Amino acid sequence: MGWYLDGRVYYDVVKAVNFGYLLHHKTFSINADIINSKTFLGALIWFHIYRSSGLVGLQLFNLLVFVLLFFTVYALGKGRYGTRTIVLALFLFAFYAGTNRNIAAGEPDDNIAALLFGVGVLWHLNTRRVFVAALLMGLAFLFKFWVAVFCLGFGFYLLAQGRWRHLWPAGLG
Repeated sequence: MGWYLDGRVYYDVVKAVNFGYLLHHKTFSINADIINSKTFLGALIWFHIYRSSGLVGLQLFNLLVFVLLFFTVYALGKGRYGTRTIVLALFLFAFYAGTNRNIAAGEPDDNIAALLFGVGVLWHLNTRRVFVAALLMGLAFLFKFWVAVFCLGFGFYLLAQGRWRHLWPAGLG
């Protein structure tokens, strides 16, 4: 089975939806041509969204994640940086190719991973609690492997702050 998705989406999304179909029906074999940079979770979710509500469902999901990511970036800056810095960050965010170019059903894996990681950082900054923050970051990793680099950065941050005892809950999360 191979969906073309009307040619209106980023090719990786087509691959992910098709891969999700194969996973759902347990008819895939490990093949680098199918998918090699995404986890199984995203592909299954995108397939089910597409199956239940079509391209519009994927677009609405991506738009929702984009809006939530926008507000997460805003919340990360509010009270920590001046208005000019926040506006500049949001301006740059609006032109990030992984978000605005792909609202119409593209790169939902990257967008949801960025959202979960950003919310994890925000949680940590607002509460100083590590476990939930690391859990959100770990969930982000379930969508995209690049998150691991930033998770390591979070661990190094805890070490640099002398918060050795927080490494255990962070690792558990």
